Amino acid sequence: MAPDGSKSRTDEGASRLLSLPAELRNRIWRYAVVFGEVTITVADPHPKTPALVRTCGQARNEAIGIWLLENTFSTTIHNCDGSWTTGTGVEFDSVVATAFRTGAVGDGSQGEYHWKFQLVGGPHWGNLLTWMKPVHGKGYSTLKNGDPSWDPVLKVVMAALSAVAGMKERTWADVEVVLEHLHMGVAASDIAWS
Repeated sequence: MAPDGSKSRTDEGASRLLSLPAELRNRIWRYAVVFGEVTITVADPHPKTPALVRTCGQARNEAIGIWLLENTFSTTIHNCDGSWTTGTGVEFDSVVATAFRTGAVGDGSQGEYHWKFQLVGGPHWGNLLTWMKPVHGKGYSTLKNGDPSWDPVLKVVMAALSAVAGMKERTWADVEVVLEHLHMGVAASDIAWS
């Protein structure tokens, strides 16, 4: 109760928005966090989720999956140094990890999030290895899609990501051995990877 005797906001209980049926709330969340065909470019190594999903736990739980699964994210990776993508900040990482594990959005539908990346610069094995270590530690990478058919560097990156993902139960030392075999094979066919 407010000092003047009127009801305070906390006395009113749950918000009217949050008391709407889930189908209506999901429509509202989509209007607020889905940007259609526009690509959200992630240039900041610590991207933030939309303000709406930081307002309360229920809004976060219901809208975050919609934001992740119904938008397309893109980033540029220079000289195979994608290490920042595995440490994008506690908030964003936990959101992506949850979406990666469950694939669920607030209305119960399933899907995959879309994160495109463009490689610029040249091959750099040291950077790629540095990137793969935290990928192994987390058991996932936020960059998990791509069509490597047109780019030989992307083929190597995707092969490394695939190898690391397939060995998440193994030690980093075991993974390093496999990656070194990949490195030797790639370096034999392209001196730039030496």
